[in-house]
Amino acid sequence: MGVRDPHLGSVKGFILTQIPNIQIVDITHNVTPFNIAEAAYIIRNCYLDFPPKTIHIVAVDSDSDENKDILLIHYKNQYIIARDNGIISLILEGAPDKIIKLHKKTTTETIFPLKDVMAKAACSLAKNLNEYDLGNHVKDYCSITTLNPILENEMIRGTVIYIDNYGNAVTNIRKSHLERFGPDRPVTVHFSKKHVLNKISANYSDVEVGEAVCLFGSSGLFEVAINKGNASQLLGLQLRTIVLIEFI
Repeated sequence: MGVRDPHLGSVKGFILTQIPNIQIVDITHNVTPFNIAEAAYIIRNCYLDFPPKTIHIVAVDSDSDENKDILLIHYKNQYIIARDNGIISLILEGAPDKIIKLHKKTTTETIFPLKDVMAKAACSLAKNLNEYDLGNHVKDYCSITTLNPILENEMIRGTVIYIDNYGNAVTNIRKSHLERFGPDRPVTVHFSKKHVLNKISANYSDVEVGEAVCLFGSSGLFEVAINKGNASQLLGLQLRTIVLIEFI
């Protein structure tokens, strides 16, 4: 939602009215509008660093489909409240401990579900209310598979899902995807018609300043970067740019 409009202040004011001594931490408000893959990347790489029983409200694209339920997820002693639009499948690395579908009586029609539904449920939970009082236990949630890389014969076809503050282009390719093709296979990485790399490095500094480099970053995802440069700008890498890893 950004920080320019009144929505963020309205939500925080609502929460502080319910629980004056609550601690609110802003992870980010600068996700590209409606981009749940970008939002999932951000929350996935930081939420487990928070104290136990932290409640995370993930409201990107939360009001696009009122027919989709709003879920409360309990996973590794963290709580996540999000719309059942597939974002949960992009955040979690395993099966959640509990999935609660919020009661319909708490999800009355609203054009501002972040405050009227999500923040309200978060406050109730923070007041030590049992999560089962907020809704019914369900067994599954919506999954998104179209954002996974495609593993072909001797090739992995991935896409850029995130551009970080340094201009590094992060893809949806994990190290485990490469390991399926065998250890230490030589590769050719294609990320545009003009740019090809023949090595996956361990660090950004493995190449000279200003040169392109491919590596697995701190998130565990494959990325294209420039040592002390902006790969997105200089190499024309944007969200959904295709990145191919070809095994030689």
